[in-house]
Order: sequence, then C-alpha cells, then structure tokens
Amino acid sequence: CCAGRDIHDARRVAEEMGFPHYVLDYENTFREAVIDEFADSYLGGATPVPCIRCNERVKFKDLLETARDLEADCMATGHYIQRKMGPAKA
Repeated sequence: CCAGRDIHDARRVAEEMGFPHYVLDYENTFREAVIDEFADSYLGGATPVPCIRCNERVKFKDLLETARDLEADCMATGHYIQRKMGPAKA
C-alpha cells in the first residue's frame, strides 16, 4: 500500500471483513535491505530482481516478526492477488 488510495481501499476491505488494518513504515528497512544492493548491482552491469531480496529480508522476515509481535493469526500483504470482478454489492 504505497499510495493513499491503496491504503484507503485496504482499510475499507479490512473493516468490511472484520479484521484490523495496520499501516507500517518500512521505507528505511526497504532501502537498506533491497534498494541499496539493487542500485549497486545495476550500476555494476547486472540485472537484479529486487523482489527476491524483498521477500527474504522484508516481507517474509520483518513483516512476519511484526505479525508475531501483534499475535496475529495470519498476515495479508496484498501482493500477488488476482482481482475478479463480480456483481456490485449494495
């Protein structure tokens, strides 16, 4: 959820489905764990895939630790979704 509208949509879905919604600031963590290495590698002529480092170092490490700290039963990031349109709800 990077953009304001995304955060609003995620909050609305969480409210409708009855679970808490949190907005976490991982900008510095992401920069240090993913972007810095990505930029160095790219400048060195490689074609890195930042998603791998993000999965290893941020999404499936730091976010999982946060979920455990919150004593959450599960965690949803919104990554890798397939949106299917259905009939509009009133």
